[in-house]
This record gives sequence, structure tokens and C-alpha cells, in this order.
Amino acid sequence: MGVYMRIRDHDEVFNQYLSKDPIIINDLSNVTEQDREYNDGLIFTKYDLINSDLLSNIPSCECSATIGADKLGDSYIPAVVCPVCNTPVRALHDGDLEPLIWVRAPRGVMEAAPDGKGLINPIIWTMLSDQKGFEKGSFDVMRWICDTTYRPQGIKEPPVLDILRSEQLPRGYNNFVRNFDDIMSFMFNLKYYRKKLEPLKRLVAENRDRIFSKYLPLPNRSILVLEETSMGTYVDATAPVAVNAIRLMVGIDSALSIHTDRVRENRTIKMISETSTFYDEYERNVLAKKEGTFRKHVYGTRSHFSFRAVISSLTAWHRYDEVHIPWGIGIASLELHLKKLLMRDGMTPWEADAYIAAHTSRYCPKLDAMFQELIARAPSGKGICITLQRNPSLGRSSCQTVYVTKVKTDVNIPTISMSILIVKGFNADFDGDQLNCTLALDMTIEEDLARLAPHMSTFDMNAPRTVSKNLSMPNTAISTISNWMGWSLPEVPDPEVIRRMALIPEAA
Repeated sequence: MGVYMRIRDHDEVFNQYLSKDPIIINDLSNVTEQDREYNDGLIFTKYDLINSDLLSNIPSCECSATIGADKLGDSYIPAVVCPVCNTPVRALHDGDLEPLIWVRAPRGVMEAAPDGKGLINPIIWTMLSDQKGFEKGSFDVMRWICDTTYRPQGIKEPPVLDILRSEQLPRGYNNFVRNFDDIMSFMFNLKYYRKKLEPLKRLVAENRDRIFSKYLPLPNRSILVLEETSMGTYVDATAPVAVNAIRLMVGIDSALSIHTDRVRENRTIKMISETSTFYDEYERNVLAKKEGTFRKHVYGTRSHFSFRAVISSLTAWHRYDEVHIPWGIGIASLELHLKKLLMRDGMTPWEADAYIAAHTSRYCPKLDAMFQELIARAPSGKGICITLQRNPSLGRSSCQTVYVTKVKTDVNIPTISMSILIVKGFNADFDGDQLNCTLALDMTIEEDLARLAPHMSTFDMNAPRTVSKNLSMPNTAISTISNWMGWSLPEVPDPEVIRRMALIPEAA
């Protein structure tokens, strides 16, 4: 069975995968000042740095009403459960980050949807309403259809609205939920969108059963942080959007709520729209930015089964797609492979670990023989498949598939030796440049990486029958010499080859 991406079913998460009871924000009281302070404690995290110069790392419950390391519990005694938020005391960075508060399709919206599933997935909403979807300039057409209060100032209405009005398409979120399939079919077939939205149309069709849900998770308060300092109050630029979205739904179904069904309907689509905006901005500015979370904690750290070293040139006869790696790197990157072979020869796991550690910086004939065995047993027959890549280039040939044919036996040589013929794609040279490498751990990955082979970048993608600038090609004389040096005579010489060679005049 293949592995592919699919929209998450929020109702499935709500009903099956939560480790603690969720808080439904629709039902919270929001009348008194104490109610609002309690709700704010659920929505965002507040640090008071005026009275304390340190961020607290004391174990606490979700609402911070119950704190203390003595309340953590252990394998024999369970952690203390807070009587206010009904969550156990735990360490600040312990456990998975789960949604604490959820919103339920409110009254007046739930009735409009089959099985009460009246909340559209914010990711789907982003795709429908942003520039890749049904947006015209800065005018959000889908928001206009769903939100009867949407009247952007200073933005000219697009011509598509004339068509929607002429078709007498009813506005309002409830109508959108109730007639989603008909509305989307109509929108996808308009001349303004017909050609460019085929992938979005297919995504909607494939995930139709997951687009709407009865429950929707709201951003965890751990990522909505407010800091009060003597210099002022600081908050991440994306946080107010999420906080405002959540506050729209606080107490909307409580006993003291006086909202009409039309107000609930418009508040629901505003909440979904602002939540999707928060997710989009958070991913762009906090996670994926150059100095963002992904680079700090994922791209900026070493991945498993990978290594990085300075490159040097292979001077002996070699294939263009082979590399030689240092001894220490071979030990570290192939540790599990070596450990399995040592255990095959009778060592215990602990003995194998100690043996490998003792020879990380010291040559060992036994491990050398194992390296040669691993190279000989590689499925490709060429050697151990790896990728060579140089950051931060994203150009063609900046990542190439090559094969390890040797682990250097001189432990004092720390470089990766590679062919001069493939360095141009990396925009690298041999003056101290480093490349990073990743092992292909199975045959499937190795087969997929075949498209990154150096020769796959030989020809220019923009000019037919033209050699790509991403590769350096030797001139004719060097190529001829290289071919003659690497040519081995067959056991039975070809008479035609002998005849042609006889015609070559001897040097005077």
C-alpha cells in the first residue's frame, strides 16, 4: 500500500486520540472579569518578567493553578490533577503538544450540516480563499460568499461577483455548508478559475469526507506567548490573529449567550478565516523562515545516517560517481551495519559497541574487511549508495547520487575524495568546501535516487542538444587519453580494431 498525504480528520482525533479531556470553548462562561482571565489563561501563555527575570520552568498543569516538582508523580504515584483545568502536573517540555481547547460547531450552524459537521478544515479554507484559490487581487471571493458582513474597504469588486449575483447565489456560511458540493462545482466551472484549479478540485474530491468536522482544534497556548517586561509588553506578531479568532467563539453556546443564529454563523466563518490566516503566517514567518524553527531544530542539526566533511580530489583512475570516505566517518555512519556483522561473528551487543568505539580513530583489519564486505554486497554492484549535497544551493546538480567504493584506511585523512568531473554542479572546489552526505538505507530509496545521478544533469533543460552548464566536460584530447588508459584488450582481438590501429603512424 502506498504512502501519501491526506487531510486530517479532526473528529477522529477528537474522539480517539486525545490523552486528556478537551475543553470546549463554546460552553465557557465569559461574563465576569474572572471568567475572562481564566479563559485568557487557556488561550495564551503569559510571562511576567517585571517581577521575575527568568521564564519559569516549574512543572505545572495546563492553567498553571497547580505547580511544583513534588506534584509530578513517578512510576508508583500518579501526578497531581489540577482541580481547575482537570489536567495533571507535568514538566514544561514533557509530552506531546496536544490541542487543549476545541471549538464545536455552534448552535445555528450545527443544524445546517449533515451529522452536525459544520466546521470546515482551516487548511482547506486557506486553499480555497488565498491567491491559489478563489481570490481575485486582494478580494476574497469565498469569504464574500460565506460571510455576509465581509465588505473590504478600498478594494474594487471583481467581475466574478456580477456572475454570482446574477445566479442569485445565497450568501452565508450555513448555505455554504449545506450546499458545498453544488457551490464548489459551480465555482470550479467558472471561466475565471476553470484551468488553474484542477489540482485543488482533485484534492477536494479525494478528501471530501474530511473537509468538514463537528470539532476543530484551536492553537495550543504554548505557541501563543505574551511577555510583560519593564520596557513594555511583547507578543509574537502572529499571536493576536489566533487570540482574536479564539475569543470570537468563547461562550458562544453558554447559557447566558444572547447571540442570534446569524451572528453565530458569521462569527464561525470569521473564526475559521482568522485561524487559517494564523496557521499560514505562523508556518511562513515562524517555522519556515530562514531563522525559523525548521532551520534551528531540523535543518541545523545532524540527521540520522548522515555525515559532513571537507572534499578532496580523487587522483587515481576512478569512476565519476564514486567517492572514498574517511575511516572515522565510515565507523560512525555504518555503525549499525558493523555491529550486526560483529554480532554475527559471536560478539554480544555490548562487546560490539565497545569494539567499534575502540577503533573509531584507529585502523582495524577486521573492520576494514567488513567495510569491503558491505561495499561488495551493495545491491547496485557499484558500492554503498549515498547522496552528496552542498547547502544552500538549490540549483540542478546541487544534490547528486554517488557510491562509496572505499573507506580510507589512513585514519589521519579526514576528507571525502570525489571526482573533479562532478564538482561544478555543487559549485564547489577543493579549497576547503564541505559537502553533506546521506545514506540510502534500502533498495527502494536507492532506486528513487537514480534520477539524481550526475549524468542525469548532462543536458540543458532549456536548450535541446546542449550540454548543461551544471557539469564540466573534459576536452576531446583528455577524453581520448582517458579512454585509452582505461581500455582493456579483449581475449580475442577484434580484427577491425587491429586493422585500424595498424593505420596509425608511429611517432618519429
